[in-house]
Amino acid sequence: TPYQIFLRTYERGVEGETLSCGTGAVAAAVAVAREQHWLPGPGEHSGGVRRPNEERVIKVITKGGCSDIYLNAGAEVAGADAGEDEEIFLSGPVKKVYKGFLTYEDWW
Repeated sequence: TPYQIFLRTYERGVEGETLSCGTGAVAAAVAVAREQHWLPGPGEHSGGVRRPNEERVIKVITKGGCSDIYLNAGAEVAGADAGEDEEIFLSGPVKKVYKGFLTYEDWW
């Protein structure tokens, strides 16, 4: 069973809680991974408690549904030098929650 966290997101432009947020889900999973020492923190090097090629999965549960965040043992997080592997993947269902129309006149 993957590690599970429950996430609620608030969006400033919406001025309220949203059903889900992919960026927030990944950020929360990275925070958990760092707390569990699955990923290095800022300025730290990879290695330590993880076995080579070990993959961790964190299930993020939101009002909009569940997503799985896959963290490879060799992953580096935001701020890594160009060319380094950033192996963090978000997987989950896609649902249409709204349909609307916007005309050019409405926008300008």
